[in-house]
Amino acid sequence: MLISEDFMQKISEKLKTFDYYRLLTYLFVFSLLGWLFETGAVLIEFNHFSYRGFFFAKQTVHYYFPQIANDSFLGQLRLVWGLPMIDMYGYGAIIICYTLGGLKKKPVQLFFIGMILMSLFELIGSYFCSFVLHHDYWDYTDKFMNFQGRICLQSAIAWGVLSFITIRWLKPEVDKSYEKVKEKKWYKNMLIVLLVYFVICSVVKYIVDPGIIPS
Repeated sequence: MLISEDFMQKISEKLKTFDYYRLLTYLFVFSLLGWLFETGAVLIEFNHFSYRGFFFAKQTVHYYFPQIANDSFLGQLRLVWGLPMIDMYGYGAIIICYTLGGLKKKPVQLFFIGMILMSLFELIGSYFCSFVLHHDYWDYTDKFMNFQGRICLQSAIAWGVLSFITIRWLKPEVDKSYEKVKEKKWYKNMLIVLLVYFVICSVVKYIVDPGIIPS
């Protein structure tokens, strides 16, 4: 056998003891922080609020309910729903937290390995969006040293900085807060409910209506 039974047994044991609630905590917390970061950056740079991630507030009530007249007061109201989260940051943070934790005391290595690893993650994510979901959610064509508009030097440096900040400061604080509530039944139930809604938002954005949030 190419894979020994002992190896498979170890994998099985790790899966049984793995803290999935901690993983979900990373996903939701960092998705929220990513949304705050991007929304705030756009607000400061362009002086206007932007709709991004799973924050579905761009469309009017008429968009979802065509039977309501588009030129009516009700039809023009924006239907705000979804989550103020950008899942890309959540997935990225999970990779960072579970792979780069050992580099906490090696800031230079942490920065450069984080920059390379997460740029690769962004590149794979871009190909997945283009060829599987048939929708492009970011484009760096006008950025310096970009590759096919999918990754660029500016984005790579940002990922390096975010990797450093995550491991040195954010992850320890999230872990500290998680330890205080991880045994609470209400917290686990909240994560499960949030996960279900997170999946619904993902299906809507990536399958049902890819244009719900403009690129």
